Amino acid sequence: MPACAHHVASRPGTHNLRCLFRVAFVPSDPCDLAQKDLAAFEYFYLQCCNDVVQERYAPELKYDVALRLAALHIHQHCLANNIQPSKITVKSVERDFGLERFVPSSLLETMKRKELRKVLTHLLKLNYTMTGTSHKCLTALQAKLYYLTIISQLPSYGAKCFPTNSMDSTVENVILVSPKLGISQITGLRNNIPIPVAEIEQLSMVSLEKEDHLLSTVTLYLPSTPNKELRLTVEERDAEELVLVLQGYYKLFTNNDLHVHQDPDEWLVDTGKFSYMFFFTTPLYHSQHIVKPAYWSYGGDGESEELRMVNFAIPLHTLNPNKQMKMNGTNTLSRSNSKVIRSNGVDSNMNVPGKVRDRNGMKPLSPSNNGMTSTVSCLWKY
Repeated sequence: MPACAHHVASRPGTHNLRCLFRVAFVPSDPCDLAQKDLAAFEYFYLQCCNDVVQERYAPELKYDVALRLAALHIHQHCLANNIQPSKITVKSVERDFGLERFVPSSLLETMKRKELRKVLTHLLKLNYTMTGTSHKCLTALQAKLYYLTIISQLPSYGAKCFPTNSMDSTVENVILVSPKLGISQITGLRNNIPIPVAEIEQLSMVSLEKEDHLLSTVTLYLPSTPNKELRLTVEERDAEELVLVLQGYYKLFTNNDLHVHQDPDEWLVDTGKFSYMFFFTTPLYHSQHIVKPAYWSYGGDGESEELRMVNFAIPLHTLNPNKQMKMNGTNTLSRSNSKVIRSNGVDSNMNVPGKVRDRNGMKPLSPSNNGMTSTVSCLWKY
C-alpha cells in the first residue's frame, strides 16, 4: 500500500487530484469476507452505504429496495451509537442524524415526508422478525450482513463494463466482468440482458496487443470453453483496465496470479542500470528522467542507444543576457564564445560546431576558434 500511494503521488498534477480509497474487487459472498477480514468487511459496508445514498446503483435500485436498505442502515447506526432498539424511531433519527444520511436524495425529493416516515417505521419493525435466533432484534453485524446480501444481488455489484469496437459490425457490444456473472457480453443498446461467456476462473492467460495509438486488442484464452479464446478490440485505456480487473478477480477467486502477455514498452524495458527508475506514468518534471540520446540534444554521432539519466531537480545554468550579449552598434547582437565551447566539443545549445550552419550560411565556431567572436544577425523592424 505505501508503494502504491507513492506511485500515485508521483504523477504530474497530483495537487489537483482527490484520492479516494475503494474496495475494487468485491467478494461474491460478504459472509466470507466478514470471517476472513473484519476490518475490510467494515470498510466495504461503509462504501456500499455511501454508494446507495449517492445513487451509484441507480436506476437498477428500486425504491422499495432502497428503503429496505435505509431501514437496515438506520438500525445499525443507532446500535453503534448506543441507542436501545426499543427507542429507535424515525422522528428521533431524523432529529438527531437526518434522513439524508440513509435515504437517497431522489426519494427524499419525490416522496412525501409523511409517507416516507410511515414506510420506514414499518420496515424498522421488520428488523425484529429477521433474527432467526434467540435475539429479539438484529445485531449490528447481522444488519450489515443483510445489507450487503441485498446489495450483492444487484446486477452492477462489483461489475465493470467495457465497450468493444468492431469494424465488421454496427451493433454495439459491451463486455461485462463481475463476481456474480463472470465474463458476460451485452449485445445492442436495447438488450440489457448479459449473455454468459465464461467464468473468470476458466482463464488461462490474457494477451494485450496495441493496434495503434487509440485501440488495443485483448485476447482471453479459455481452454475449457468451446471457442478456446475471445478476441476483443477496445480503447487503449479500457484495455489496460480490463486486464487489471481480470487479474484482480482471478487472484481473489483462485489465489493465483493470472498470466498476462504484453508487448514490452520501449520506455519500460529493464536495462539493469536504471531499472528502478521506470514507472508506468510520466515522472514529475523537476525530478530524475531517463532519456534516449538524440543528435540534436547530445554531442556525438547519435548512433548510441545507451540511456542516460537527467536530473531536472537541479536548476539549469542560464546565461545572463546583460553579460553575455551586447549591442555592437549596427543593430546586431554580439556574443563572445570564449567560454561557450565546452570540453566535450559542444556549445551551450548542445550543438556540435562545424556540423550545423545557421540560417545566414555562417559556419559556427569550431573548438579551435575559442578566441573569436561570432555574430548573430537580427533584423529590426520599425
